[in-house]
This record gives sequence, C-alpha cells and structure tokens, in this order.
Amino acid sequence: MNDSADARYVRDWSKIDFSKIPLYNPSEPPIRLDHLSFDDELEVVWGRKWGSASKIGKVHTVLVSRPGSEEINTLTAEHIKYFLYCGKHGVPGFGYAEGPEDLPNLKLMREQHDAYCQVLKDNGLEIIYANFPDGMTGAYLPYRGAGYPAPFMLRNGCVIGRSALAWKRGQEAIWTKKIAEIGVPILYTVHGTGIFEGRIDWVDPSIALLNVGHRANMEGFRQMEWILKQNGVKEVIPVMLPCRVLTHLDCVFTMVAPRLALIHSPVLPYELVKTLQDRGLRFIDVPLEDMGKGIINCFALEPGRIIAPTGATKTIAALRKAGVDVIEVNISESLKLGAGPDCLTVSLIREEGPYLDGR
Repeated sequence: MNDSADARYVRDWSKIDFSKIPLYNPSEPPIRLDHLSFDDELEVVWGRKWGSASKIGKVHTVLVSRPGSEEINTLTAEHIKYFLYCGKHGVPGFGYAEGPEDLPNLKLMREQHDAYCQVLKDNGLEIIYANFPDGMTGAYLPYRGAGYPAPFMLRNGCVIGRSALAWKRGQEAIWTKKIAEIGVPILYTVHGTGIFEGRIDWVDPSIALLNVGHRANMEGFRQMEWILKQNGVKEVIPVMLPCRVLTHLDCVFTMVAPRLALIHSPVLPYELVKTLQDRGLRFIDVPLEDMGKGIINCFALEPGRIIAPTGATKTIAALRKAGVDVIEVNISESLKLGAGPDCLTVSLIREEGPYLDGR
C-alpha cells in the first residue's frame, strides 16, 4: 500500500457487506440513488457530519490558524495605515476610526493564540490546525491569516468567499486546499465580480444576515443568497454597513443566547433592528467605550456560553446579568489586526442550535 494513502479511502474488499449497499440487487443493474440526499450521505461519503448553520449551537470541531511571521513584516510595518494596524485606539469595525499607534508583538500574539486554543480544548472542542508554512504570501501581498479565513460554513459544507482587498486576495486558494485536505465539502465558491468576506451571521438556522459594504458587494450577496437558499435557509437579509471603517457584520451584531444578541445600534439599519425585535429578539446594546475591545466578535461555545476578549467591562457585566456565561481571554495583539475570537475560529461542526420559534 502507498504510504501516502489516506486510510479513510482504503478498504479490505473481502469484508464488504453488500446487504448494506443502498438498493443493491444482485440480479439487477444498479439503480440511481435519487432517494438519498447529499445530507443523507454526508457522513458516509465525506467522513463526518460537517456543518455549522448557527452562531450559538453547541460547537464540537473548529479550524484555527496560528499566527505566522507574515502578520508582522517589514512591508506591512512600512505601510501601517494601508494594512489597518490600529493599536491602542481600536481597529476598523470595532467602533473607532483608523489610527495606528503600535504594531502587534508576534511572540505575544502567538502566546495569546495558544492560550485561546487551550480554552477551546478545556471546553471539550476538537481543534484542527491549518498548519500553513510560515511567511505565507497571497496573490499580491503578505497573507494576513489572523482573521476571517475564506471558508464560510453552512449546514452541510462550506462556501469559499472572495476577499475585497489586495492584501487578502489569494487566501481563497490557500484555504480551499486546506479545506479539501480536511475533507469538508465545498458547496460553492464566490466568483465573477462577486465579493464577500466576513461571516454568515445566523439569527437562527433559517435566517441569515449578510453584510454588504466595503467588504462585500451586491453581486457577492446575490451569490451567497442563492447557495444559502439552495441549502435550506428561508431568509437571507442584506445588511448595509456604512463607510469603509465598518468592515464585517459580526463586529456590530452577533447572537449569544436564544433570542439574545449583542448589537451596536448606532450603525445598524433601524428597520433591521425593529424587524428582529418584532420577532422576539432581545438586545444588549454595546456602548462606544466597549466597542474597541472586540466584544461583539465573541465566539459561542453553546447557547448562552461565550468566549469574549477581556476589557469590555460594561458589556460583560450586562451579559452576565442576562444569564450568559462569559469566559474572558486576552487577545490584545490579534485585536490590533481586527481579529476577535469569531475571526480566529471556523466552526467546522456545530449543532444547529435553537430556532426563534423554540425548536
């Protein structure tokens, strides 16, 4: 046997039980398996029940990328405004204007990332590391891998997004190879003139919010809407984000518990907030003083239990008062790149979690 062969695809053919093969009949030609859907065969064909169609369902398996030297290099240090290092004043999308003050410390950044991963492990999660070579380069510029990897998980596989900015272009190909290596089905790739990066912000498994603005255009939204509806999502709602400072939706909106979301209302469309409120959502409105701490970019372990960056004192107190269990982590160096816990973590296997109707 080839030493490089994947054990998942090697069989002892003498032990095959033909009685377990769907529609097998020894006296007839094979019948097309129309009665079996992609979901029915997800585990037997793709090895595991990959998928995540919730922001708060119990998570089991995640994908992370440990920071590499490409995050801190001479080129980015010489163009700190362009590469959005914003130091002590916060980062774009966290409620503060751009304004570099200090660059991340790579050694500390890695230590903090390791500590964050240990918290995930301590809470029973399986971690798959991307293990990219150090110093990765994208299509044009050093690859920024700290936040917002290109894959977006759906209920039974993933979509590969398309980055808006030159210093992120090329990560699509890098992550596609990694996702294929892991064995996650790739259901769609944003292409043509479409642009979409960020996250799918699930309200529940039937309702998805997608940011449109500096990091996603309407063509990207239309492509994402199509694949989401093909995947069983009932509503896909575009959320227009103002200006280029506000980058991704999960910087200003995220679910943290059944019917409970963190928001920063001053930058969200009024009609969106009212519509969700009419459907029974409750909100904790994050004050401006906490926005620079990346609190809305938290990561849920299960309904009502989250990992959040330390420092957003008022919001964390409000979350705990609302019954949410908050585990605080110090990821100050990743935050300088705009990467909170949700940016750093791809949920590969997450339970669908609660619906707004109580399911």
